[in-house]
Formats: sequence, C-alpha cells, structure tokens
Amino acid sequence: MTRNRRSGVGLALLGGALLGGAGPAAGQIGALAAAAAAAGAGGEYALAGAPVFAESGLVLNEGWSGGAFGVMTSQGVTLFDGFGGTLDGDITQTSLSTGVFVAAGERAMLGAVLNPYVSAEYSAGGFSETFSGLGNLNLLGKLALTSSGATRLAGTVSVSLPTGDEEVVSQQTSVSAGLGASRRIDATTSLHGGAALTFTGDDTDNGIEGGTGFGFNGAVVKQLNPKAWLSGEFLGSSFDGAWQVLLAPGARFRAGERLFIDVGLAFGALSSDDVEPIDYGLAVGATLIPGR
Repeated sequence: MTRNRRSGVGLALLGGALLGGAGPAAGQIGALAAAAAAAGAGGEYALAGAPVFAESGLVLNEGWSGGAFGVMTSQGVTLFDGFGGTLDGDITQTSLSTGVFVAAGERAMLGAVLNPYVSAEYSAGGFSETFSGLGNLNLLGKLALTSSGATRLAGTVSVSLPTGDEEVVSQQTSVSAGLGASRRIDATTSLHGGAALTFTGDDTDNGIEGGTGFGFNGAVVKQLNPKAWLSGEFLGSSFDGAWQVLLAPGARFRAGERLFIDVGLAFGALSSDDVEPIDYGLAVGATLIPGR
C-alpha cells in the first residue's frame, strides 16, 4: 500500500501551514518559535501577547528560551492498493519537537528545533502499517526591523536539514524566508501575521516533489486575565497549484512564574480540489523562560 500524490500534497500543506516550511512532520516548530520570540518582547507585548502558531514581529532580544511541543494529526486519504486500485484510508501522525532559542544581540534571535520522534500510521481496508523514527533538524533566525512602538516588524529565515529517517520525513533540504508583523490594539488585544516563501530541493526517490511553496498566517490574541489568553488563528499554504487554509483556535496558560502551557486545535477550512483536508490537528506544548 503506497500513498498517491494527492494525499502527499495534503500532508505537505499541513506541514507548510503549521511549520512555515515544507514537509509533513508536524506543526509545533512554529509554536516553539512564536513563544520564544515573544519572551523577549517585554512591556506591552510580553510572552502572553504572542499567537500559538502564527508568525509575529516579536523577537527574543535577551537571554534564552526552551520548550517542547507534541502534535497529533488525522487525515482521510486515498491510497494505492498495489494492484492498480485505490482504497479510502486514514493517516495519523504523531510527533514531538524540542527547541532552544537564544538572543543574538538586541535585535536578533537564533534557534534550533529537533524532532526526536515522528510516527505515521497508514490504515485502509483492514490493513495498517506504522513507521516511526527521527525527524529533521531545523535552524531558525529572526531579525527585528522595528524594536519599539505598537507595531513590530521582523524578517525570518529557516533551514530544514534532512537528518531524519526517510520512512517518516522528507529527505530534502528546504530554505524559507519571510516577514512577520505584530500590532498592539490595546492593553489586552494584539494582531499578528506573516508570510514566507519556501524553496525545497529536488524530487526524492519516493515521490516527494521539490519546488517553491508559499505560507501565510494571521492571529488575534486576547488576554482574559493574568493567567489565561485566547487566540483565533488561520494558517495557509500553497504548493504547485494546490492550497489549503486551516483554522486554529488556541489558548495559553501561565503554569508558573516562568512556565507557559500552549494548546491549539487546527482543522481544514478551505482547500483546492486536489487537496484532501485534514480532519484535525491537536497540539500541546510548554515553554520555559529562565531568569533574564
């Protein structure tokens, strides 16, 4: 039983929307970077003013931040049965990411995120098969273009290196570059968003295509009280004429003076005809902000 191109595109779009880059691994890298960036914003923004998944104009400008995020996604797909026919099936993916981010001066931050565990289960017609292994290494950088005031702008760049197992992640190098923006509306409300181009290497032997993709996202964040915040977000991605937009409500909770817990739920809202939208994506993570 093998995946067809259509199901592969759907998974790649999910990865692009949530990660801000190519590949199906899972959506927690964007979340780790978002929380870390806001940790150094301080003042009117602070950590809690950042979205759970979407890009922002906020940059970690002092100290460091670390965290971990887990994601589970489910998607209905059409699979080849190996005998010239097709079967309706499901793909369930589970992954864990860990990340560390450090300030590089007052206007820049650098980060590294590794997926130590990625698994994918394919099931159809009473048959199931599971693959698991190490995910890819992602290196990230962000530079503040403005560092004060109600509006913040930042440039972003990331590189995904094919360090993982080929059964569960793409064996391609990809490079992303884009912009993020944040706007404080009042003391408890802020808007965020971003867009990025992702350039992926040559086609792989197992049928994963290379090329150029485009990701875009946005969010509104509202503080409910000193320990709780809600976000309403959208996450979009396009590749080779196929596109998808996810809706992703999220929440952030203060679990301690320097510990924050994020929860997010993504589901397909709009897509092109050649994309099978995901049923859901559930994300849970924690971000630790040491003394600064």
